[in-house]
Amino acid sequence: MKKMLVVVGFISVLFFSGTALAWDDCPYSEVDCSYPGECSRYIDTDNDGICDHSQAAPEDRETTIVKETEDQIASTKVADGDDLDEKSVVLSEENKDKNKKNSISTNYYFVPISIIIILLYFLSFILYKTKKMSFVVHKKIWNVLLLITFLISAILGLLLVIRIQFGLVMNPPIDVLFWHVVAGIPMAIISIFHVLWHLNYYKLIFKGRSRSTL
Repeated sequence: MKKMLVVVGFISVLFFSGTALAWDDCPYSEVDCSYPGECSRYIDTDNDGICDHSQAAPEDRETTIVKETEDQIASTKVADGDDLDEKSVVLSEENKDKNKKNSISTNYYFVPISIIIILLYFLSFILYKTKKMSFVVHKKIWNVLLLITFLISAILGLLLVIRIQFGLVMNPPIDVLFWHVVAGIPMAIISIFHVLWHLNYYKLIFKGRSRSTL
């Protein structure tokens, strides 16, 4: 029990280190540092995809936006002589929301990847049912694919954790977060197939049967 508490405490220290609420105090002088951040201090309390340490506090940002909008309106009035107060404010807010969405949205191709994996599985299943492929080969194919996708997702996930938690500088030739998620999609789907294969085994576990009956 003591060992478990020590492990939990150690993990908690690692996890919560660098999460103190502060704004615009990045030790590396980063500005608008996007997810997942360049060091272990990454924190995003306002969910805008930007590290709090690399940007001003929300109230300061709002003041800056208002000031910039007022300056823009004033300069527009001087240049054109038109009253565009309300329209300028609306456009400014729309641009801010658009930039925020673009900073945190990424297409991970969930639907096409899922469809491809499911179709390939049913193709393999039909070949097995029509005796054109043995059940052993059918299972081997999907066990190997499960292993490959697991290793890719797990290794890239660990690299992300190490990079974020310990602030190690890494410059891999690929987008680690993107491929971590992309590999995790087929892994999750194949895992469902794997569970279905062993459904009776899990039923026995939850029914409380003895280990010898498994």
